[in-house]
Amino acid sequence: MTLYSRLSLLSLIFIIAIVPITIMAHKDHSDGHDHSHDGTMTSHVEFRPLTEEELERFHGHLGPFVVLGAKMGEHAVTVHEIPRYFGLTVLVECPDSPPSSCLIDGLQPSTGATMGKRNIKITPAEEVKVTIINDDSGKKVIYKLKASTKALFKRWADENTITITERGQRVFKMEAEALFDIQVIEG
Repeated sequence: MTLYSRLSLLSLIFIIAIVPITIMAHKDHSDGHDHSHDGTMTSHVEFRPLTEEELERFHGHLGPFVVLGAKMGEHAVTVHEIPRYFGLTVLVECPDSPPSSCLIDGLQPSTGATMGKRNIKITPAEEVKVTIINDDSGKKVIYKLKASTKALFKRWADENTITITERGQRVFKMEAEALFDIQVIEG
């Protein structure tokens, strides 16, 4: 075997054995997300409360149910330190048509859980119940509409004296504790 042949063979062995290892070790995860040391997705997007305008832009109008969803999500993230975007699961039980199902659109921008990432799941149900889970700790925050919230929404519907947008604006000014029965289950 000539020197040239031996060098070519050594080069080929190097390319086959070393280059793939080097490429895997330096993979840059160019999918636009940060990856922690264990490969899980993370986000460094700073939390800030949603505005009425942002909710309206996302959903198309500012109805009371989209606001309810946003209130649930923001409460879970700020008060109960549920992570945003990744590391959480949102389980939504609600009627499968508007207006109740509109709360799903409030949960997405407030928690960062989305249909595309598949970390929000919807189950048709008679009553509204939302469970927001910290995937790492197992902590669950469960939201149900208070009887007083249901009564307020029924009165607004029966009287029909204020617009859907005005209802959303009024709910936007209310605290989560006034709207929901909230149960926390530590993981």
